[in-house]
Amino acid sequence: MKRISIFLVAMLMLSLTGCYFSETVETRITLGDKASPKATVLIEYSNISSGEAGLDDVKKDFAELIKDWQGDQYLLDRAEEGMFVKNRELFVRDGKIVGRVTGIMKSIDDTYKFWDIDDEKIMLFEDSEDDYELVETNGKILKTEKNILIVWPQETAELYWKQRISKSAESESFYKNQPVMVKLLQEYLASRKK
Repeated sequence: MKRISIFLVAMLMLSLTGCYFSETVETRITLGDKASPKATVLIEYSNISSGEAGLDDVKKDFAELIKDWQGDQYLLDRAEEGMFVKNRELFVRDGKIVGRVTGIMKSIDDTYKFWDIDDEKIMLFEDSEDDYELVETNGKILKTEKNILIVWPQETAELYWKQRISKSAESESFYKNQPVMVKLLQEYLASRKK
């Protein structure tokens, strides 16, 4: 069964080479209508930082972040998952690194597992390795012993959910390294403007 956030899993997989990750991941899908069934997608990774203890390792994580985020492989992976990436950017907001991806999908069913039942749109949400937990949605959350479902009325035009790193995956280094990662990004972005 497909995971609810392949994009999140991809970002986590990218981070396996180092130890960078984001504090929250917000996903917004604006659904098309019958005349234009494509969906637009906005995924925002907020507060990207490194969990490493040493400065050299933090710098390596930053280099991996730039490579992973800017590289062609990222585009190929998203296309394989059914998303055409129109824009991707890394920037600083409120003293934290944010990664934003926007794109379109021919069909959200290529990436996410949905059911349309009794005038409701139901999505199976699977936590990714217990690293992230569902904290917010504009739908209704239903939990069973084994699953989490998000339910929206069928007429809902925008599907939204937010995940946050779980307490068990947090580290002191992650928060301590925020200013270092931000400075590295600011220097990187300034060097690209020259």
